[in-house]
Formats: sequence, structure tokens, C-alpha cells
Amino acid sequence: MAVPEGPTGPAIPGPAIPGPAIPDAVFAVAARERLGALRGDFRRQPIPTAGYVAFAIANIPVTLALIPLSIALGRLSPLLDIPAVALFGYYLFLAIRGMRGLGEWRLLVFDDGLIALRSRGRIAVVRWDRAVLRRKSKLIPTAGPTGSRIDTFTFVTPGEPPVVLRSNWFVGAAEWRPLIEGLVAAATTSAEH
Repeated sequence: MAVPEGPTGPAIPGPAIPGPAIPDAVFAVAARERLGALRGDFRRQPIPTAGYVAFAIANIPVTLALIPLSIALGRLSPLLDIPAVALFGYYLFLAIRGMRGLGEWRLLVFDDGLIALRSRGRIAVVRWDRAVLRRKSKLIPTAGPTGSRIDTFTFVTPGEPPVVLRSNWFVGAAEWRPLIEGLVAAATTSAEH
């Protein structure tokens, strides 16, 4: 299994996002699990780290504005400062978490299964013929007229922890959702015959 390099390699479905090449260890796992040919490479959705930092910075004036009020009120001062400091800390936490490698997640779809690369080098492997796919859809109201649908795919394999994928985790959900559903359906059909 060779990784296509540059514009001369065969096209693999998935958005063309620059990033690191697929590690050789992943292809070793795919070969050991007999997952077949690579059908799609999907990267992690970008995390709006800049937005979280902006919210954290915007919260500084709110915190500073509460200090004179809390001094004037005396005994209630800690109660007034806690929400502002907590909000600042929360957005700062989200910004730091976004910068610590969550953008390196990857979903690799093969003929006979998938590999999900997660933070800190964790690898989850699913074979279509061993796992049961459970799918849930949830409509999230948004500012737009239609809302946003988030699909959750849970692969349950006996004796292993479930592997969960959400459509808002990886770019190209419109491509990988039907690709996975079709491959799972084909594996289920061939297993029944």
C-alpha cells in the first residue's frame, strides 16, 4: 500500500488539506488487520482556536470592570468575580486544547474497515465484518433556516471498546458518511450470503 505523493499520485477521496503524510505504522496496522485498499483520508475539522482566544481576551475587560463593583459591595466580591474568571478560564482552556494536537486527528477509510487516528498517537481500528454500526442523527438548531445535522457513528466490536465518530469531527462528512455506510452495507450483505 503506497501513499500517493503530490499531484502525480492517484486521487484518494477526501478534501485536499495540506498536512503530514500518513505514518507507515498506520499502513502496518492496516496490513495486519487486512483492511484492503485506502478509499478515503479525512482530516480533523479545524478548531476555531483564534475565536476562543478572542473570547478569552474580550472577557478581560468584563473581569476588570467587576473589580470596582466588587470592592464597593464588599462581601459579595468573590461571587461577582467567579463567573467572569471562570468564563475566561474556559475559553483559554479551549484555545490551549485546540493548539495541542487535536487538529492531527484523521479518519482513514479502507475497503474492509477504518482506522481513526486520535490525539497522543492513539489508533482505533474497525473491521466492517466484525463490528456493528449504530447510527444516530441529531438536528442542531442554528442561525440559518435549516439547522445543522450531526451524525454519530458508533462501531461496536465484541471484546473491544466502541469507536465513536461524529460528522462534525472530520472534514468531508458528506463524502465519508455515505462511503462508510456503503462499505458497511456491502460487508453485511456479503456476510449474509
